[in-house]
Amino acid sequence: MLLLFYRGEVFGCGLENNERILGITLGTGLGSAVWNQGEKAFDADLWNTPYKDSIYEEYLVTRWFVKRFEELTGLKESGLREILEKHGETEEVDQLLSEYQENLLSFIKFFSKEYDCKILVIGGNIVKAWDRIFPEKSPLKEFEILIGKYQEHAAIIGAAALFFKWNLIFRNISSLKNRRICCWITI
Repeated sequence: MLLLFYRGEVFGCGLENNERILGITLGTGLGSAVWNQGEKAFDADLWNTPYKDSIYEEYLVTRWFVKRFEELTGLKESGLREILEKHGETEEVDQLLSEYQENLLSFIKFFSKEYDCKILVIGGNIVKAWDRIFPEKSPLKEFEILIGKYQEHAAIIGAAALFFKWNLIFRNISSLKNRRICCWITI
């Protein structure tokens, strides 16, 4: 699914003319992918890269928010959305988001250096809180960060991209901005 999501975002957003683009998904797991112009995207498989006392995935997914929030407050919530809805304006949430920003920025810098690229498309449920995680964008100034435009629909677009000419389908999809996207594929 990661590669279909990523392919859908690259082509659906008209980014296919870039030489290289990195992709990150943040949610129940950490996904990382690389797209090179004229080639298929591939899974960078960086979720298990050592970081601090564990691996990057343990610091960048929903379970980290749940665990760290409980450590800070003694309260148990099921995910980031619940934490923000119920406790959004507390010092503990500010600290939580600041720590997450530090962890994510470390991963972005590592990934960027590993593949010599500063353009990233980021998706997944956690990015719904992007402006809370990065209220000040200056830590990201050396990167071109694009938040996934199609999110859940990106995988459908990516799958369709396997069967159709890129420009024909994706230029038409881009013009449908707030409409439902349906694809019938006959093989």
